[in-house]
Amino acid sequence: RLEWVLKAPAGRYRLLWRYCCAADATRSLAINGQAHPAQTFRASGGFGANAEDWDNTIARDAQGNDLIIKTDGKPLTIRMVPDGKDAGVNLDYVTLLPMP
Repeated sequence: RLEWVLKAPAGRYRLLWRYCCAADATRSLAINGQAHPAQTFRASGGFGANAEDWDNTIARDAQGNDLIIKTDGKPLTIRMVPDGKDAGVNLDYVTLLPMP
């Protein structure tokens, strides 16, 4: 299980991860305790030994669109849990991208 607490001004954001993994991997996602669709990290070519192994992905909603996170300026707790059926994901960072 991984958990982050992110702080950002009130607004609308997309959630971006920088990651790498040798094979597709799926993780459950919860934000402030609210479940969101499981996120799939597509195989990026390796596990971080080379610069080209790394990729970025944006969290998706149930329809496959960018997941829009609305915050009132209070900290966001983001939790991901492996489904136990796949290999690991090497996560470099997670960030909130402001929406216009």
